[in-house]
Amino acid sequence: MRWLWLSPDEIAAARAAGRLRSPLVWQCLQDHRAGRRLPLDLIQADDSLFRPEIK
Repeated sequence: MRWLWLSPDEIAAARAAGRLRSPLVWQCLQDHRAGRRLPLDLIQADDSLFRPEIK
């Protein structure tokens, strides 16, 4: 796995070229630039996410 840090302009170019893995990347960037912030404790996950059932 590798991490790649892009500037907002680079992300916009990747979006225009259809190279973003998810439209959520663009939406999160737009939200952040617009000043929309939410507390992290808003995010929750069910415990089953961390203990997947093996079949």
